[in-house]
Amino acid sequence: MIHINSLCVVLLLVFTLGSCSENDVKNRTETEQYNATRQARVNHQQQTNNQVGFCTGNNGVAGVCMTRMACTRGGGTQLGFGGCGTYNICCDVPSTCNSNTPLKTKYISLQSPATIADRCTYTIQPYNANVCQLRFNFISVNLAPPTTTGTSPGSCDNQLLDINGMVLCGDLSDQHLYVPIDQTTGIMGSEFTLQILTQGVVSANTNKWNIQVTQLECPQTTTPQKNGFLTIPRQSTLQDLRKMFAPRSNDADMLAPPGCDQYYTQQTGSIRSFNYRQNGLGQYPQNLHYTICVKRGAGDSTLDLSAASGNFKMGFDNTMPAGEMAIDSYCHQTIPSPGQSNDYILVPPVNVYSGSALYDAVFFCGTSLDGHKVMTEGPFMIIFNSDDTLSGDESGFNLQYNVY
Repeated sequence: MIHINSLCVVLLLVFTLGSCSENDVKNRTETEQYNATRQARVNHQQQTNNQVGFCTGNNGVAGVCMTRMACTRGGGTQLGFGGCGTYNICCDVPSTCNSNTPLKTKYISLQSPATIADRCTYTIQPYNANVCQLRFNFISVNLAPPTTTGTSPGSCDNQLLDINGMVLCGDLSDQHLYVPIDQTTGIMGSEFTLQILTQGVVSANTNKWNIQVTQLECPQTTTPQKNGFLTIPRQSTLQDLRKMFAPRSNDADMLAPPGCDQYYTQQTGSIRSFNYRQNGLGQYPQNLHYTICVKRGAGDSTLDLSAASGNFKMGFDNTMPAGEMAIDSYCHQTIPSPGQSNDYILVPPVNVYSGSALYDAVFFCGTSLDGHKVMTEGPFMIIFNSDDTLSGDESGFNLQYNVY
């Protein structure tokens, strides 16, 4: 038999627990809303009063936004506010050739010194353990162009930029490159070295550079530890602690997909080969192999590429029947032949529009895209390849792209 008093106690207990649960949910929701609002205010205040990134200070001198104390400690020169907000200033931190970058900072400015030796080397130190990529923006880089004569025409002999094994020269202004950082080696083992060779004849317009380096962080990935009976907790390594206490940054939109040396994130724009100049005055270096990627946004299904007349010249001197287009086997042979030009761009299966005719192709060389348009459904990428010989007109390309 159940007593009435006991039943009342049970009902009262159940009702009380239910009320507490509802209150807990309500309080927790209000707390989360308050924290979200507070964080939004903090973020807005930081964006307003503490801008980060690159800046232009007094007299048009390029610098990096940072606190006055950080600028002084790094031996920098204060250039005014430069749009860096209320509390930060624009600072010109000297990056000396043949040394480490002076500060472990997310943003680094490399500028050619007044006096240049035969070789200039910069060693970039990751500013925290989450850095997984470096983005190099070539604001202005002017070195001697590839040679046109000698034993190795088309090569970068006297003045060159060696970045992750890619050798470049000539006019590299307004270009960019991504370089991956090996996080498995730890922060001390993942330093990156950039080398600029400055030998030979120096003119008034060469041996000058202004390069902005942005250290990009990958999202942290942690594997949860499954605790069970008699489980011994895993000891944190020094690398784990560095990752744990490293400042967080949201670089997801800027990170390039794996394997991409260049990454274009806008829906429309232009893609140029290195050392491309209008009117066919430029020449891309030999022995270049790199991948260009274009961001695919939500709902995007097509990438089209087009070149105005005279804006696509990928050296070609191979035998080809009249009326044929320099595509596929004319550009790249499965079995190489002596004297066969092997300069091309590769675009995943595309439709080529040439007047009323429609072609399906992958490899393009010569002037095959001159005045034409191609469309692909992906992946949105272009692979560039140049061989070790100078054949025909190797001015390069200036492609207009559109993603939709």
